[in-house]
Amino acid sequence: MYEDVIAFLIENEDPNEASNEREKLDNENLKALPDEFPNIPEEYFLFLKEVGWGAFLDCTYAIYSGPIKLTSVFGEGMASLDEEICLWGDGFGGNPAGFKKKTGEVVEIDHVSGRVEKTGQTFGQFIRETFGM
Repeated sequence: MYEDVIAFLIENEDPNEASNEREKLDNENLKALPDEFPNIPEEYFLFLKEVGWGAFLDCTYAIYSGPIKLTSVFGEGMASLDEEICLWGDGFGGNPAGFKKKTGEVVEIDHVSGRVEKTGQTFGQFIRETFGM
């Protein structure tokens, strides 16, 4: 599913740059995630398995090893949204991205205002656009 992303990263990342090394989630670690987050799109889990998690494109974007709580990034001021949204990545100081837990919709959270914005994209579309593909 992500052969094009892998080819793009090979072509556009410095293979000698340690920050471009990522880990792929194996089946054992992936098994629990869909159960814990049943409405998160399968394409996200496939990305973690096929492409991996970590820093991308010389630290311009990060994908986490699994969904995390908003409070992990924003602190307790966003605790009321922890039940609604989980985060999966960020632009190293930019707006984090995540999913609405009930619908699997991809959202971005404005890192200044805390406003949640729907992207209208699938995970794959969002990642490809974010990576500049």
